[in-house]
Amino acid sequence: MNYTFSDNKAVLVCKGLERNYQLGPEKLKILRGVDLNVVEGERLAIMGASGAGKTTLLNLLGALDEPDAGEVWIAGTKVNGLSESARADLRNRALGFVFQFHHLLPEFSALENVAMPLWLRGQSRKQAAEQAKAVLDRVGMSARFEHKPAELSGGERQRVAIARALAGEPRVLLMDEPTGNLDRDNAKRVIDLIEQLNQQTGSALVVVTHDQEIANHMDRQLQLTEGRLQSS
Repeated sequence: MNYTFSDNKAVLVCKGLERNYQLGPEKLKILRGVDLNVVEGERLAIMGASGAGKTTLLNLLGALDEPDAGEVWIAGTKVNGLSESARADLRNRALGFVFQFHHLLPEFSALENVAMPLWLRGQSRKQAAEQAKAVLDRVGMSARFEHKPAELSGGERQRVAIARALAGEPRVLLMDEPTGNLDRDNAKRVIDLIEQLNQQTGSALVVVTHDQEIANHMDRQLQLTEGRLQSS
């Protein structure tokens, strides 16, 4: 069953999201009824104090976890009730992920790391490699195709991670502190790259960050406070 987004071109929607954690006898309410609409091409920053639940929210929006209450819709598909294999297929087809730590596979080259999600989609090795080369070139890594993560700098590894996230042409790119592990110069390069790629690809961006400089580059800023999203 698909949800109709024709009025506002929403590509990511959540309604009434709640998430609780049991800590001994105490139930911690992390998210208390979060509502959110993200439209095509939008750049959104979600900010909040450490422990506010930003990563928890991103995991729910990315179908990596299930809420205790509420609904999530990704590219017109309702996540609630999908089998794990269907959720994995939806993530691979509609979403890209970039985390603070690159999570590249150390035994594979930059090209192989970027091509991996395309292989999982069933693309041929040749087609996936061509697509991976094109997106690595887009992020300025055309001279580093065959290098493994240990042979790359921190900024280069994050560029490869961004290329991997973009390889499948996602409708939404979810980023969790994408510059949190970089020095200021490399962080600025990544911010500029993210902004450029958003304009080129039209993918919506949802960036969880504590960095106001990143947030200032987004179209909209929301603050996660006491389990609810508020305009900054």
